[in-house]
Amino acid sequence: MAIKLWQRKHGHLRPPDELIHAEPDSRHFPMQFRNRIVRWAVDCFRRRFPPAPYADDSPEEVRGVLNSLCHQLAEAYGRPLLVPIGDLPGPVASSADYEADRQIPAHLARCTDFEVLDFIDGVFQLLAQTSQGYAGIDHEVAQHAMSRLNVVCEEEGVGYRWTDGELIRFDDPVAHAEAVVPAMELLAAGQFGQANAEFRRALECYRSGAWRDAITNANAAFESVLKVVTGKHNLTAGPLIAEARRQGVIPGYMQNSAENLEKVMNVVPAVRGQEGPHGLGARERAADGSLARFVLTTSAAFIVFVGRDPS
Repeated sequence: MAIKLWQRKHGHLRPPDELIHAEPDSRHFPMQFRNRIVRWAVDCFRRRFPPAPYADDSPEEVRGVLNSLCHQLAEAYGRPLLVPIGDLPGPVASSADYEADRQIPAHLARCTDFEVLDFIDGVFQLLAQTSQGYAGIDHEVAQHAMSRLNVVCEEEGVGYRWTDGELIRFDDPVAHAEAVVPAMELLAAGQFGQANAEFRRALECYRSGAWRDAITNANAAFESVLKVVTGKHNLTAGPLIAEARRQGVIPGYMQNSAENLEKVMNVVPAVRGQEGPHGLGARERAADGSLARFVLTTSAAFIVFVGRDPS
């Protein structure tokens, strides 16, 4: 397990004020983060294939699965190797240049930020392919992989977290913990199938920078939840909110502030109407990351509020 520097533990060495996110062709992720991801991946597979008692090294399975990861990623990118032999550091070429020990560090040192995210996601996919148990992965191995990855991302100021089986974009810690994660858990429970698909699509669009699609899908998820809890599947957002008040989905003890609450809730469908796919015109540029983040977290908070079990 990688040590945590004293400077970090005591707050003297801090991540950037602004979280680092991937953009098409960007290489913003710091080298220390990339190096730690190499160590994280190796550690994940060593835990998946622990050495036999008194053995000095991890078994051959670890090297095999890392080589498989290299091959599958290269194949997905349509190239023979992650890094051409001629681009590897060192003066002498050898058969070792084809192995994961050489390919993975060199690849993560030079690849785009999106390819770093591909690699991280690929590690979890390979863990699932080689494991049995909770969510396709041994629970202890999965928990360790997730928690260590999230710690590395937090310490290096990288704006992604592994949450509920997905690598998702992460912005504000409070909004993530108190709105996005509970919304994902609620929607995954089974009652809100359509909303679950729409909300996850919103997160996927937000992660890739498709701001308008993130807004549209987040609000579609909110509407789908309202339709389920009110039983009014033929209504749109405004009438659905009014119906939720009439049915007591918005509880009686909030009656005095219901008018203000409805105004706040109507921000979400109103933004959708202005920034969604209809009549964009000169407003097309308005659907930026800040607006998408606001709508996504606001929708998530409302989903948790109206979709909760009142008991």
